[in-house]
Amino acid sequence: MNTIKIIIGQTATGKTSRAIKLAEECNGELINCDARQIYRGLNIVTGKDLPPNVKFQISNFKTSDPRFSIGYYQLPTARIWLYDIVDPKVPFSSFDWNEVAIPVLRDIIGRGRTPIIVGGTGFYLTHLLRNISTATIKPDWQLRKELADKTAPELLAIYRTAAPGKAALLNGSEQGNAQRLIRRIEISRHKESAKDTYHVPDFARELQAKLKLDALPALDIRTLLLPREELEARITRRVDERLRDGALSETQRLLGRGYRASDPGMRTLGYVQLMKHIGGTMSLAEARQEWITKELQYTKRQRVYFQKYFKI
Repeated sequence: MNTIKIIIGQTATGKTSRAIKLAEECNGELINCDARQIYRGLNIVTGKDLPPNVKFQISNFKTSDPRFSIGYYQLPTARIWLYDIVDPKVPFSSFDWNEVAIPVLRDIIGRGRTPIIVGGTGFYLTHLLRNISTATIKPDWQLRKELADKTAPELLAIYRTAAPGKAALLNGSEQGNAQRLIRRIEISRHKESAKDTYHVPDFARELQAKLKLDALPALDIRTLLLPREELEARITRRVDERLRDGALSETQRLLGRGYRASDPGMRTLGYVQLMKHIGGTMSLAEARQEWITKELQYTKRQRVYFQKYFKI
């Protein structure tokens, strides 16, 4: 029987280190499920923590978009897939993640190894494990290009026109997430989106169908959650470490290469705050504190999401 292991949890709970240790025990390979680490060049702030001089190995898997790259980094004891999939200028959705994750899962299983999905982006995992109607709606690249430079308030106004009922249900975080709003606008153009419902899932059967497996896979799902006080201490320590490791210089290099605050990848926590400092609207101390605060707020949303959709 094929086994698929999944380690999900809040930011700063040590998911990747736990997954690497697990890979050693079960002949496993990691599959990144973090929406920040899929972007190329976003390394220090997102915490990829790759060994020096390790090279990205491109696979020959075909993707739905030629701008996507499927590959892996060979760590000392295991491979990790789906870092550095796409350029920071390119929008990337949960649909896209499924498109690249499925062939990787099939490949790992086909070689007799154990896939270990690891990350904190619950929305990616939801689309993989649940039969959601909107997951089949393909990206509208022309629409994404037209909406790419619009601000979150502008996108929210468009979404309110397209789907007023659903727009009224969005919380403050969702209203301010430009990338998610673009995807919602994209989905709102399809009639079937109105039928989108979450139901009691059969995760194994959904994966069996998507991966075209002969038998139901055995699923081992582990969740890492911590009390707020411990998370705050860990996040503070991690932000300080990344600042010492060159997070500010990395942000400056990215801006020097032509990336902008409106690019999907640059909307990542940490870069957002450091760009404010570089732009002169915030001191480095203020940027650091806001980065810590926003990360902590994000961990609260992660907990709520996992409890709601995975019944944790």
